[in-house]
Amino acid sequence: MTETVDIRYFDLGIAALLLFASMALTWHLQLGVHRDLIIGGIRSFLQLMVMGYVLAYIIKDGAWYWVVLALMLMLGVAVHTAVGRTREAVVNKHTIYTVAIVSGSMLVLLFIAGAVLHLRPLYDPRYVLPIAGMIIGNAMTAATLAVTRLAGDLHARRREVETALALGASAAQAVHPLRRDALRTAILPSVNALLVVGVVSLPGMMTGQIIAGQDPTQAVRYQIMVMYMITAAATLTSIISTVMVIRLAFTPAHQLREASPTSTVG
Repeated sequence: MTETVDIRYFDLGIAALLLFASMALTWHLQLGVHRDLIIGGIRSFLQLMVMGYVLAYIIKDGAWYWVVLALMLMLGVAVHTAVGRTREAVVNKHTIYTVAIVSGSMLVLLFIAGAVLHLRPLYDPRYVLPIAGMIIGNAMTAATLAVTRLAGDLHARRREVETALALGASAAQAVHPLRRDALRTAILPSVNALLVVGVVSLPGMMTGQIIAGQDPTQAVRYQIMVMYMITAAATLTSIISTVMVIRLAFTPAHQLREASPTSTVG
């Protein structure tokens, strides 16, 4: 097996020149994101370094409760990030994101761990935590896209929905075009990734395994699994989140509430 190339802190400093170049270019073009790049660069370094030591300890210890704690932390951060990134005021958006991200991502994670990888124990941290990170991250993005699009459309196209209701449409019928557009927006990034993977892009997990000396054919199988699981997570999470937004938008009598999901923060 070919030895991997170790990256020293000095090498990371050289790699950071790419980030500094991005900062300089965005500052010169007055894009207004150079400060975010600085903060993001620092945060990513600190967060990943800490996570590296944490994962090393959890994998070495192997106790189930550390895995559960790590998953709870990852899910909590994902929900908090989704809530913060949703500028539209949505009723109970914290609850919406919690239910959608937790249920969607954990269902996919359990299926992968039990039915695909056949892990024994099921909570094997060496597999569960890296895979959970990919699933939760994509579930968070999909839920955010779905909720933002649907909530915005309910506000912008309120008269269209009310007209459909007045003509006898049910809540589901009246909001169907809006929900369809929201789901397409949320799932489309995963679909695009499926279409170009292996041709336009070589994703991180596959690349990492090949660099680590893994058989490329085995690395490819893992990457196929990853593409399928993140697509499923995005689909489930976006469906659950849109269902919850719609339930909050309409009364049991199929009437659009006076206070739309975009008028109250929760």
